This record gives sequence, C-alpha cells and structure tokens, in this order.
Amino acid sequence: MASAESASQPRLDSWKEIAAYLKREVRTVQRWEAKEGLPVHRHQHDTQVTVYAFPAELDDWLAKRRPAQENGDSVVAVPSMPWWVLHRKALLSSGAALILIVIGIVWVGTRAVGARLGFQARDWVLLAGFENRTGEPLFDGTLQYALERELGNSRFVNVVPRERAEDALRLMRKPPDTKIDVATAREICLRDGGIKAVVTGRAEKLGSTYVFSVQLVEPKQGRALTGAEEQAAGQEQVWPAVRKLSNWVRLSLGEQLAGIQHNDELQQVTTPSLRARQLYTEAQALGRTGPPPRQWGASEQLVRQALEYDPDFASGWMLLAWSLRNQGKPLEEYGPFVKKAVELSTKASERERLFILGSYYGFVTGEREKAVEAYAALGRLYPDDLWARDNLIWVSTGEELPGLLMSYADLRPNDYSMNVDAGLAMSGRDPVKARHYLDRARALTTPETRKSGEDTELKLFPVHESWLKDDPKSALEELSRLAQDFNSLDPKGRRLFAQHAGLCYLGFGKVKTAEAWFQKIDDEPRVHNLLALAAYAGGDEKRCWEHAAKFFAHPGSAG
Repeated sequence: MASAESASQPRLDSWKEIAAYLKREVRTVQRWEAKEGLPVHRHQHDTQVTVYAFPAELDDWLAKRRPAQENGDSVVAVPSMPWWVLHRKALLSSGAALILIVIGIVWVGTRAVGARLGFQARDWVLLAGFENRTGEPLFDGTLQYALERELGNSRFVNVVPRERAEDALRLMRKPPDTKIDVATAREICLRDGGIKAVVTGRAEKLGSTYVFSVQLVEPKQGRALTGAEEQAAGQEQVWPAVRKLSNWVRLSLGEQLAGIQHNDELQQVTTPSLRARQLYTEAQALGRTGPPPRQWGASEQLVRQALEYDPDFASGWMLLAWSLRNQGKPLEEYGPFVKKAVELSTKASERERLFILGSYYGFVTGEREKAVEAYAALGRLYPDDLWARDNLIWVSTGEELPGLLMSYADLRPNDYSMNVDAGLAMSGRDPVKARHYLDRARALTTPETRKSGEDTELKLFPVHESWLKDDPKSALEELSRLAQDFNSLDPKGRRLFAQHAGLCYLGFGKVKTAEAWFQKIDDEPRVHNLLALAAYAGGDEKRCWEHAAKFFAHPGSAG
C-alpha cells in the first residue's frame, strides 16, 4: 500500500507509463516487479485491477539496485539474464574482446554454481513444482514433466524420481501425492541426504508470448543461486524453450558443453504434440500412484486420448500396453501395441527405445537375455529410471539379482523394503554388505512397520545369520525370543510372522512346530499351501496331496 506522502505525488497510471519513465519495455518492467520488487501498486475496481507507481519510489529503487549490480556478486548474477539479452549486448559491443568477456562471464558464473554446490557427475537434483501463472490449465504439470524429460537425457545430471521423493514424504508423515513446493523440496533434500540441488520455476504469459523461468536453489540454506529465462512465441515454441532451460541447468551444474550438444543430437522429442505429452504425463502418474492395482484403467483411457493427438507416439503405445497388462489383460490384447511401439521406436530417444525393447523381449517374446541386455544398458545410462530397474529385477536370474537389488536400494536409500531386500539377498554372499543395507533399513523402521510386521524379515535376520554360521541352537533361541511378541502384532503382522517363523522352523527340520505356526495364519488357501509344503518335507505324501487339493479347490488359487 502506498504511503500518505506518496499519495500526494504525481503518479504513473499504467504499465506503459511506468515503462516509459524507466526507459524500458513493458515486459522488462513487469519482470522487475515480479522478481526484484519494483515498487508497483495495485488498485481494485469493481471489475478489474489497475497498476500505478510513484516516480520518487522508482528512483529510490533504481538507486538501491545499481550498487547491488556493481559489487563482486555480479559474476554469479549474469547467467540469470535471458540469453538473448547477453547476445544483444555482445552485438552492440565495439569489438570481439567484449564478446569473449561476456561469454566467459556466463561460463565461469554457471560453472561456479556447480562448484558451490559440490555437484559431481551423476549427482541428484530434485524438481519442485512449477508455478503456472499463464491462466491456461494446459501448463499444469506439463512444464515440470517436460523439463524432467529433457534433464533425463543428461548423462551428468540425475533427476530424483517421484518414488524416491515419496519415500522421504512418508518419513515426513505426509501423503505420497503431496505437492512438492520449494519448502517441501528442501526438507526432502535434507532428509534424503544425497540430493545436491533443487530446481524450481514458473510459467507466465505476457500478451501472446510465454515466459518460462527456472532457478537453482541450494537446499541447506534455501538460497536461489542463479536463474534463467526463455520465451516462446506460441505453444509450438514451448518445447525448444524448455530444452534451452534444461541445457542451461546442465551447464550450470558443471556438465561440459560438448556433452550437452552431443546428447542433444542423440535425443529426439518423442512427440511434437504438447497435449499428447500432457495426457501421457497424467496417464503415467495415475499408473504409478495409489494402492494396487493402482489406476491403470484410467491410465489406459488417458493414453488412448494421447494417441489420438499423435498416432506415431512410440512411448504412448508402450504405456498403453503396460496399462492393459497391469489390469490383467492377456498378451493377445496388449502384445500388438508393444509391437507397434517397437516399430516406432526408431523415431524415439535412446532412453525410450531401450525401455521399449526391454519390455518387448521380456514380456512378449520371452527372450530373457535380450531383455536383460536392454534394461541393463538403460540402467547404466539412466540410473534414475526406476521402472527400467524394476523390470530388470523381474527378468534377472538368481545370480544377477543381489547386485541389482543393491543398486536399487542405493537409488532409493529411504525405502525400507528395498534395503531389506538388498540386505537379505546379500546375506549368504557378503555379510558386511548385507549388514550395511539392513542397518539402513533398521534406521527407517517406525512403530507402524513394527506393529504391522513389515519388519519381520529384518527381525529374523539374526536367525538366518546363526543358521549360516552352523549354530542352530542360537538360531532357535532367537526365534523363540522373537515369538514372545507375536500377540502384540496386528492381524497382518501376525500373518507375516507366522509364515516366516514356520518356514524357519521347517528349515531346521522341526516339521510339527512349523505346522503349528502355519495354522496361526488367517488365510485358508495360504495355510493349506504351506501345510502341503510341511507334509512334503516330513515325507507324508498323503497329507501333502490332501492339503494341495484343498488349496487348489479354493477360488483363484489355481492361478
């Protein structure tokens, strides 16, 4: 609100008058107001809002702004200028020397940001939600996804997947679908411990021109270190603008310019349709979130709409196939869509092509070795692609699995189950490494995981260790001690503990004790299945077949 003293002064009553007084374009003045606090006031009328400013306040603001530009921090501030401003300054200069100086300042300034963050090759960045000020719903979530896809092309920068961010949100006791603003992103980074930078931004519209900006934020102090801006004359220019911003982020974090240029030559835009990208983004999000079987039916409908906008969308056909498969549809129904994706994959990026081929070989033709080869290559090039790694685990052999589970746990260090799986997988191979992952899992346990029995495998690990050391006495004593807490568990916890405890006793040859534990399970088909296993281990073929018959007689068990 303007002061009483200012109200008696002459005033400028529009953006045009303010811009003329400052001898700048309207867009520049609006940007100063949004980003640098230019003193512009607003008056609410019945149907609209008008802006006004006082020359004295503008003069005072300019006087304070100039010294800030002249101090030693100006080197870091230079990259926040739009590239076209720097280019224009270079063209207006009176010699090649000044052009080289400007280019040098940009290079040194952006490289300095990566150094200040301690950013190294394959470090992680987290994308916070982008603010949509355009008034067009089309840009809700689309720009963040577009930048994520572009940064995903980098072999220097890793983008934190949504799943890893959700792991931290659970530790913060927040819903997995929480919108990640800058404040939340900072807390995620601090809890995670392995994320070096936050990238945030916004979209605006000035007349018919879109203006997109990004900032690099240091997580510990929450300071914006530098920023950049790009413009797009229309929707068809949005993607090139996002690509330039992606390249700027990569350069700022320390990636070599030659690597960016080479990478851009290899990577292709999957679809020219912005609407198809938005629908694909929404479809993928629906498939990834929510309780099983998640929302694959809704995902299917959205991706079908995306394919109407672009019938040559290779990843669209692949996502359609996965949405059908994950709804339990037969191969005959989704297989043709996988083949369609393979046919179109030559026009897609390397990342998409490898995922499509891995899916084709792994779940259509059954060529396991080729599927492993494609998924493994994808994992080496893009370790942030969790879907690829998840699928690689499914098609891998028992010899390959422990190493994969370790790399998966390293990718998501705050995921309890993944660290337990990695620890248990390594327990018979490398006890030191197994202990590393299991200790990490212990640090992630909560009262909820204990009560629900989710930590049963972790609790039983000492039993397994004693068995490996050929010390059955200690193993049985530990098993008996753990069983004392059985009644304090909730129904799910009791079911899990009874199953695992029974299997442990069966491993020690105590068939009757194992059967007693199996009978505590409140799941009749599972009980008969496990009792059939116990009878088989005890050499009672008749009882084995009796329990097996009861198991298969239960609806759905034969599958």
